[in-house]
Amino acid sequence: MLLIADVLLLSLLTVRGGKLVCQTYGTKELPQFFKEGDINIGGIFSFHQSPVSPVNPTLQVNQGTIRCEGLDPGELQYAYTMMFAINEINNSSELLQGVTLGYRIFDSCPRETTSTSTIAIARTMGPFHIPVNVTGLQWVGSEGWITYRYIASQINYAVVQGAVGFAALNAHIPGLQEFMANSKPSTTPGDQGLMELWETVFNCTLTPRAEIPAQDSVKPCTGQESLCDKNTRFTDVSDASLLNNVYKATYAVGHALDMLFSCKDGEGPFENNTCADRKNVNPWQVNTAETVPATKLQDVLMQSMQSDNNITVSPQVLHYLTQVNFTTKTGENVHFDRFGDPVARYALVNWQRNETGYIVFKTIGYYDASQPEGQQFKMKAEVKAIWANENLQVSPC
Repeated sequence: MLLIADVLLLSLLTVRGGKLVCQTYGTKELPQFFKEGDINIGGIFSFHQSPVSPVNPTLQVNQGTIRCEGLDPGELQYAYTMMFAINEINNSSELLQGVTLGYRIFDSCPRETTSTSTIAIARTMGPFHIPVNVTGLQWVGSEGWITYRYIASQINYAVVQGAVGFAALNAHIPGLQEFMANSKPSTTPGDQGLMELWETVFNCTLTPRAEIPAQDSVKPCTGQESLCDKNTRFTDVSDASLLNNVYKATYAVGHALDMLFSCKDGEGPFENNTCADRKNVNPWQVNTAETVPATKLQDVLMQSMQSDNNITVSPQVLHYLTQVNFTTKTGENVHFDRFGDPVARYALVNWQRNETGYIVFKTIGYYDASQPEGQQFKMKAEVKAIWANENLQVSPC
């Protein structure tokens, strides 16, 4: 499902001299990627698989900065897709004239036990060397794991060969692969999200020479390295189905803000036909959910606030977000229904092996809720499905 927007409000109410103060708790986390704009959009992705050690934060003990491990290049792709879309919007002659978007992108570093549904399926197939009666079954996968490359190993294929399930439609985003391949790491604090991947791919270090231990044999990076010369998962966008969701979500926010700034006085959607205060835009506001401006034109989707009042979600940005209706460069229409949901469009995929033995997620059908009733689901006649056994599956319906 297309993410409309995530607004993160992390705060702690403490008592100081009998006065309630809303403040953040713990050590301030620096973003992985940062670019200043007139309006900053916040992004949260799971760049790493898990914390280095088990973390159980409490209100009594400050755990400090949490270190994470297990870099996931696929999550880096999400972040760069968001940055790519913001870069396109800033260079557009049709959106947000005179207003520049920036971003702050953070690492959520999830616990293994609460990350995604892929953990459950990975654990089921992981101990395959132990006799478990899970072979020969016709697996029907959820959207959470059916196209997840992390579990698409040869040993797992022996368990879930022929699995079918609905997944987000694949897409081609012009210019995205080049944007990723031409990216360069930054050593500026708060913008170091690419350093770990860079050092791993090129087997070098971006740490200043003076700070490298004498016994460390890792060579310094020269600055001449290029991802264009490497075949990495980070630069492989052949499956951009989920990247396309991030791309569309970012554009949806851009279109919503453009509508907000284009509002004409006396013709607005709020009380007494008013518009939102263009100089004080926030996704939430203080005390009520009416059109009351708050703080300043900064960090629209992520910001801490201090107030004696209740914090609620503002209808300003969310109102326009539900009204967007635009077409991407590839011709895909994006809009939301009255519940905030996009039109359901899915591909029916099937786990197969190609000629080289590589596991591929073959599209064997489509579902499109925008089509007339009776024409929403179609199978691809020219593509043969592979099942868990040689028997043709017969529907009981």
